[in-house]
Amino acid sequence: MGRKLPLQECAMAVSVCNTCLSDKLDQEAEAQSCKLLSAGRNRLYRRYKLPCGHEQEVALQAMRYGSFVCQTCEETSRTLPSNLCLLHIKVDSDEWLKLGFAKSVDLRISQYGLPESAEVTIVDSLPFDTGNEAHAIEADMHKRHRRKRLTQKQMRDFHTVGGFAECYPVTMLDTLLAELAALKAPQAS
Repeated sequence: MGRKLPLQECAMAVSVCNTCLSDKLDQEAEAQSCKLLSAGRNRLYRRYKLPCGHEQEVALQAMRYGSFVCQTCEETSRTLPSNLCLLHIKVDSDEWLKLGFAKSVDLRISQYGLPESAEVTIVDSLPFDTGNEAHAIEADMHKRHRRKRLTQKQMRDFHTVGGFAECYPVTMLDTLLAELAALKAPQAS
């Protein structure tokens, strides 16, 4: 086992000292009465056991400052009813599709930071009992169609605040509508 370096020496190291980072993350979790369990979906998230006993992924910064809630115990956008929406967005001669979930679609659209000239049409919307359900379906669809998505770099020219990662060319309209229709079918019976 390697020797632990004082935090100051780790900061001067060329690469991140994994031992010190792990210790720091453990201390931040303990300060919030949580327990660090494992890595998360990316380098900015970790899986924690929360004081209530539930487990969930939390952003490192949210854990550091205690700005998180249990998505099972607390009423959040993930536990409240939500919608999975397919939007058609047009700015001048550019147009694309945006697939996302939101409790309030109009509010979410305003959070994209689109140009004032943007024309946004809700093509389809599917209600879910919780944001967690809507998010799971959305994530599955994005995973299946990841190679068809427009690049984040291209979309940041239009989505200056958020929502730039889940956009598709208009040629995906029929495919995405068919998947949403298939999701609606079981609900109709």
